[in-house]
Amino acid sequence: MRKEKWFGRRYKENQTGEWEYASFRPDKTPNVVGDAGAQACALCHLDAGLSRDWVYRANIHFDGASGAVPQPEAGQPADRPFVLNYSFVPDTTTVPVGTRVTWTNDDQVKHTVTATDGTFSGLVPQGATFSRTFSTAGTFNYFCAIHPAMKGTVVVQ
Repeated sequence: MRKEKWFGRRYKENQTGEWEYASFRPDKTPNVVGDAGAQACALCHLDAGLSRDWVYRANIHFDGASGAVPQPEAGQPADRPFVLNYSFVPDTTTVPVGTRVTWTNDDQVKHTVTATDGTFSGLVPQGATFSRTFSTAGTFNYFCAIHPAMKGTVVVQ
């Protein structure tokens, strides 16, 4: 984010200061997601709350953090993916038929787990979970409807 005089006016009733939202990809290039005047960025930042808004993603780049995409720890159960730093971790998980997969949102904002074919979708606030039982074999692609660049896959064998 940067702060300059008159920034933030495009957010209308969601303006909380003289600033402008900006996000960046891991390679540090700007992530332009459309007209900020559409207010989508402001709505998510407001949802993050006053205590976290200014450090929306600062925790992954400051205090010696690498900014790298999170990785599951050794032994992480395949049926327990999680969301952290705007990433589904792992981005591909393989489970047997009949497995109930439960995603946990460890991120600072809400996300969704939404099938690209529309067969399932769940809103997952901070600290909450969403579960889905996979009864048939196949490859199931999903994404976050709030942050569409977030994508994942469940392979059911």
